[in-house]
Amino acid sequence: MLAEQALLHAVTKTGIPVVVDADGIGIFLENARVLADVVDLAADRVTMTPNAMEFKRLVAAVAAASPQDWQAAWGTGASPSGDKDERALLEAQAAALAAVLQVTIMLKGPRD
Repeated sequence: MLAEQALLHAVTKTGIPVVVDADGIGIFLENARVLADVVDLAADRVTMTPNAMEFKRLVAAVAAASPQDWQAAWGTGASPSGDKDERALLEAQAAALAAVLQVTIMLKGPRD
């Protein structure tokens, strides 16, 4: 709980931009309430930098927790290239995730 409180404090009380990576993303994945609080209070200052696995987990968690919001942002789920271009699919998912969470998503490349 201490890490969650520290993350919430950093994001909501300091007023400075915050980059959330690795353990911070893990906290969001384990505690939807922390993520909801951050989105409600400071989303405009948050940049999340998930690696490929964290990104997949974030997409799954958001889609499960907010299915209507995810459906509205993601639509039918088809990528601009008919799902053949993996990068285009990831970029479309990142845009949908950013829209739902109201944060900036910076995807990492294929190597972490």
